[in-house]
Amino acid sequence: SGKAVDGDTLVLTKEFGLIKIKELYEKLDGKGRKIVEGNEEWTELEKPITVYGYKDGKIVEIKATHVYKGVSSGMVEIRTRTGRKIKVTPIHRLFTGRVTKDGLILKEVMAMHVKPGDRIAVVKKIDGGEYIKLDSSNVGEIKVPEILNEELAEFLGYLMANGTLKSGIIEIYCDDESLLERVNSLSLKLFGVGGRIVQKVDGKALVIQSKPLVDVLRRLGVPEDKKVENWKVPRELLLSPSNVVRAFVNAYIKGKEEVEITLASEEGAYELSYLFAKLGIYVTISKSGEYYKVRVSRRGNLDTIPVEVNGMPKVLPYEDFRKFAKSIGLEEVAENHLQHIIFDEVIDVRYIPEPQEVYDVTTETHNFVGGNMPTLLHN
Repeated sequence: SGKAVDGDTLVLTKEFGLIKIKELYEKLDGKGRKIVEGNEEWTELEKPITVYGYKDGKIVEIKATHVYKGVSSGMVEIRTRTGRKIKVTPIHRLFTGRVTKDGLILKEVMAMHVKPGDRIAVVKKIDGGEYIKLDSSNVGEIKVPEILNEELAEFLGYLMANGTLKSGIIEIYCDDESLLERVNSLSLKLFGVGGRIVQKVDGKALVIQSKPLVDVLRRLGVPEDKKVENWKVPRELLLSPSNVVRAFVNAYIKGKEEVEITLASEEGAYELSYLFAKLGIYVTISKSGEYYKVRVSRRGNLDTIPVEVNGMPKVLPYEDFRKFAKSIGLEEVAENHLQHIIFDEVIDVRYIPEPQEVYDVTTETHNFVGGNMPTLLHN
């Protein structure tokens, strides 16, 4: 029933952050002109929402004008080499592509015709974002920045990488005392609250005692208990401009020899893939036991481009393609389109012959960014 997706499919929205499409539908159901026909229903939104889509070679903010709910008699589940899991109706179209002498050629292919070895277009970089205003009500004797700026993002990066929230106490652990002093100076500047560096059994820690600050940080999405299991990217950070995201990421990975982040939270791992996409950083996600490993692909042989040379298909690593593109006049493709989308290899396709509810949005570009990791989906 249409080019729809599974209800657990994530969608990045400006209004609600990263949200499952079923939950998005439930929030917007009936908020406009609603039509019901048999087992299908949709609402033409009185106030369109903002999602993200591929337009003029970039991933940018676009408007979604309708939300849809239906039923499909079966679904196609596609898995990719980088850890994507895409569950869509058989006639939902994904985008395959290749670069020829004429530029980047994208082709729509129904999910039921996708096969292992195909390379589908996925999202590498999401443009846009703005400084997000923060709720400063009921914060007691501390001050709170008006917006989520670079310094607050940096503080959150250190805290969420190496810190814990307890009852009225923040502790951030690091053997580098100069780094702890940096965190303390940020806390004083941002909140007017400082702490002290102490020697713990397992190393040095900055200890800040402030129940109001704990409340503010919890409101921003920093978990107080079982941080590993409940780790989440703050919604405000996902909607921020790239310079704010960069400040968070640089602090979060500071001192790590390899950029591999291990989380027990599946949701947190997928949110990280969207956060890294704000910086154009391509990641892979794999599961090992109870944990999810998020790896940054530095040069990465997964970051490859399907190219057609003299009628013959081949695959080039992105950096090699950039050099090749200059010699054949395709700089626009290399420096614009392929900075924003990239191709992920399909490793498994299976049909699930079970009826289920499915959902969709209608956008001005007829595509939108969604999935457990940012992928280009049809609408």
